[in-house]
Amino acid sequence: MTDTGAFLSSLGGSLTPIDLIPSTLFTLSYALLFARQLRRIKFPWVLSFGTLPVVIERIVLFSLRASQSRIDWTSQSVSVSIYQYLSFSIGFILVLSDCLFLLRCLLVNATLEDKQRGSIDLPARRFWYRRSSELAGLLCFGAIIPTSIAAVVYAGGITQSSVAERVRSLLVVGSSIALVLALALWGATRVARHCVPHIDPGATDLLSVIITLLAIVPVYRLVVLNTSSNHDSLSKTLFYGLHVLPEWGAIALLFAPDTNKIFNIGPWGDCYFNDKRGIPVLRKHGKLPMDEHGKELPALRQPVEQKSYTA
Repeated sequence: MTDTGAFLSSLGGSLTPIDLIPSTLFTLSYALLFARQLRRIKFPWVLSFGTLPVVIERIVLFSLRASQSRIDWTSQSVSVSIYQYLSFSIGFILVLSDCLFLLRCLLVNATLEDKQRGSIDLPARRFWYRRSSELAGLLCFGAIIPTSIAAVVYAGGITQSSVAERVRSLLVVGSSIALVLALALWGATRVARHCVPHIDPGATDLLSVIITLLAIVPVYRLVVLNTSSNHDSLSKTLFYGLHVLPEWGAIALLFAPDTNKIFNIGPWGDCYFNDKRGIPVLRKHGKLPMDEHGKELPALRQPVEQKSYTA
C-alpha cells in the first residue's frame, strides 16, 4: 500500500503485530459459535439466515487479519484490505436484518389464536405487521448498496484523494442508514414489549439487548470515518472494543441460547408472504411443542385457515 495524504485507512488501521492476538482470539471465538450451530444443523430452522454466513465469513476474515498482521503494512495485500472493508461494513447489517426477522416472528405469533393464553386470531394486524417488516427491510438494502459501491471503488481511494472522499461519503451514508435501522428496530421492539398483547416479554427484552449492541457499531463507524487515521494502539483498542466486540456479543446472544424456543420461530419463522403455507400454532406460553428428539410435532404442520386479508 502507498502511504499518502489521500490514503483511506482500512477500518481498524493498517495491520500490525498488535492485531495478531485479538484476531486470533476472535477467530477462535467465532469458530466456537459456528461449532455450536453446527451441532444443530439437523434442525435448519434454528439457523439465522443472515447471521450464520457472517459467522463463517468472520472466521475467514480474522484468520486473514492474523496472517497479514505479521507482514509489514507497506507490503500487505490491497485485496485483503478491500475485503475487510466490505466485510466489516456489511456484516452487522445482515445481523440487524435477522433481528428484523425475529421481531416480525414475535409480532405475528402475538396475533395467533390461542385459547390457553386468551388470544384471538387477528389476520388484519398480522397482515400489516408483515408489510411493515418488508418496508423496514428496504433500509437494510439501503445501507448495503452504498457500502458495496464504496468497496468497489476503494482501491482507487488509496492513492486518489477525490476517490477517497467519495468512498468515505458512501460509507457515511451506509452507516447512517444502518444506525437509523437499528434505532427504529430498538424503538419498535420496546413499543411492542409494552403495547402488543400476548407478545413474549422475555424474547423482546433479549432482542432489545442484541439491537443495542449492534447500534454501537454504526455509531463508532460514523466517528472513525471522520478521523484521518486510526493506526495507533488506542484507536485499535477502540476498534476491537466498539466494533468487533459488540458485533460478536450480539451474535453470541443469538446463537448461545435456543433461538427457536425463545422466539418461537417454528420451522422457517414467518418467511411466507401470507398464511397459505401455514404458520406456527401457539400452545401454552406461546412455545412450539417438541417431542423428546426436539422435532416439531405433526399437528403444527397443518395449514391455517385462510382469512379475508390473506395475511
